Amino acid sequence: MHETQLLLKTSYNGGLLVRYLQDAYPVLRTLVYPFSVFVLLSFFLTRAYLRNKLRLAPALQVGAGLLTLAFLVYEALRTDLYRNTHLNHNRSIVWFLAIMLVVLAMFSAVYLEQPRKKVDWNKIIIAGWLVMLPFVGAIGTYNNLFINVMLDINYWLALLCILYVSMPAIAHSTAVRVIVFLVPTLVIAQQYAYGLLYAPYLQAANMLQQNVPVTLGRNHTSTVLQLDAKTAAFIGDLRQTMKRAGFEPGMPVVAMYDMPGLVYMLDGISPGNPWLFGQLDLRNCDALAKTRLDLTKAFLLVNEKPGLELLTCMESHGMRFPQDYREVKKLLNPYNPNQYNWRNNQDTLTVYAPVVATTAR
Repeated sequence: MHETQLLLKTSYNGGLLVRYLQDAYPVLRTLVYPFSVFVLLSFFLTRAYLRNKLRLAPALQVGAGLLTLAFLVYEALRTDLYRNTHLNHNRSIVWFLAIMLVVLAMFSAVYLEQPRKKVDWNKIIIAGWLVMLPFVGAIGTYNNLFINVMLDINYWLALLCILYVSMPAIAHSTAVRVIVFLVPTLVIAQQYAYGLLYAPYLQAANMLQQNVPVTLGRNHTSTVLQLDAKTAAFIGDLRQTMKRAGFEPGMPVVAMYDMPGLVYMLDGISPGNPWLFGQLDLRNCDALAKTRLDLTKAFLLVNEKPGLELLTCMESHGMRFPQDYREVKKLLNPYNPNQYNWRNNQDTLTVYAPVVATTAR
């Protein structure tokens, strides 16, 4: 309950739910207009075709298909739809949802033309759960919810498979079903591959460049992580710098800000929270208040000037910065700048050692 209340207090102007609703409004508005026109046309044209009220010559059918394909390719290039949704200003989710609604409209038109039969509730329950999973995975993000949904749309590939095998025989041929489900399947595969391999979320390099093995967790459970060459060199340099300054595994490390996993890689302990968030010092102060560690012995990693609120609560825990610390070294930091051009202002990391730890050593 404490964590939930804290999350609501520190989440962008009134809480995450309000933010998610604000994010949903432009998406829903665009789906209503202009995309709802195409969704309705897909339903009624499919229904008319199945009732033999609409028959086009083969040449016209091929022409319409090629025209549709050309239009989708043009829009994909014009709006960068081929790129990960984090890089194309939230366009992917609107287009993808529109395509999914068109497919569902065509599926519904076909399904309504078959004789009524008993509803398979198992399929409906599983399909409903699959629809929700990308949203469940995105809940809790500070980003636009619909951006993070696209990182988990691989679940909807299973949903498309259920729809594919459930398409009634009245759809005539396998080719018809393939054509209906081909575009959304390709979009899922492309976004998933791009988002996880070529533009992985907030990482300094793509996955193909992460080929340098680095052992981490000497104080915890040991494992080997593949990093890109620059990040691997940075981690090695940072470890040596802190060791020379008197750091030992298990000591507290306060990393300011936005460096998830870094303290763990150094065999340190991040007090209260796994990492400290930029521009959320109310949450960061709460993290410091929860720990039982002796924070006067904590090393500091600073890539952005700490806020006044955090400095005040640090002092209340015996951490007077900067007077009780000595600067050890500045390092160029590839850990924070990334392919999305976020956090490029955090490209230099300064290591501070507490004077008390230096004196004791």
